Amino acid sequence: MIALLQSIHKSGRRLWDQWKDLETGETISSATLIVTAANDFTRPIHDRMPVVLGRRDHDAWLTGKAGAKLLRPAPNDLLRMWPVSKRVNVSGRGDDDPSLVEPVEDNAAQVFGTPGGATKTTD
Repeated sequence: MIALLQSIHKSGRRLWDQWKDLETGETISSATLIVTAANDFTRPIHDRMPVVLGRRDHDAWLTGKAGAKLLRPAPNDLLRMWPVSKRVNVSGRGDDDPSLVEPVEDNAAQVFGTPGGATKTTD
């Protein structure tokens, strides 16, 4: 992903930036997230989803040859869901780590009837 963002910057399509917070002097990195309508898989959770470019589409997007036609919902079978800890909803505690995306046991996981039931978070 970093290589793709650097390529976008080099091609003049800058979708990220770094700037200094005037109060703290801290360097802040920010990025643009392009969204589109949700696919059938994610629609029970939200009406929008991030655009996911396939590897074969990178060059066409970066050169501008493909344009907006690539900004479409991802195929339904590309993504997966599973229940995760409610810790994902809390920031600034200093306990962000890779375990946040690990599945947790949840008997009520089929809330939305989606495969894996990942729409419900647990403690």
